[in-house]
Amino acid sequence: MLFLFQNLVYAQDSLAVPIDHDLIPDKVWMAFEDDEGYIYAELSATNKIYRSKPMGDPSGNVHFKKAKNGFHFNVNFMRGGYAVQFRFNDKTKAIEAIGLSRYEFGNAANDGSGESSINLNTHKYIGNWHYYDLKKETLIKMAPIKRTLKFSTQNLADFDGAIVGDYMDQCAALYAEEKANISKK
Repeated sequence: MLFLFQNLVYAQDSLAVPIDHDLIPDKVWMAFEDDEGYIYAELSATNKIYRSKPMGDPSGNVHFKKAKNGFHFNVNFMRGGYAVQFRFNDKTKAIEAIGLSRYEFGNAANDGSGESSINLNTHKYIGNWHYYDLKKETLIKMAPIKRTLKFSTQNLADFDGAIVGDYMDQCAALYAEEKANISKK
């Protein structure tokens, strides 16, 4: 059965790093089954393989990076991308998404370029964005956008990527609101 399972998946990227705090490297990877992408994590402390919900095809350059606590799942597109930070919760023995971040290069004039992040535990959002001023014909850095946004932590077993889309939508709305406020001045 395991042999068959290994033949059905295709790993694009993997990372070996201690996640569960026992100093033994654990393995994280992305695999596809029936055109659905999944994040997998094999932890030494629990001797268990964790799997996300199906995420479709992330449609970008997928890779994993070591984080101070846990790992980052990164997806890069042509002019933007996002990352989700996961870490192991010793109490619940679950892998949790604890942070989201994204970046955009904007259009050809870099209008809408910048980056943002949210800590899913504290709900603190910060966005550092730019807009192109047509009258001055220059790129202007906006004041940081700081808000409290309500997103809940999510275990890897429940992660399907939907929270990323919701986060991107809220980021875009905050940017548009701030840009409109600047235009009124």
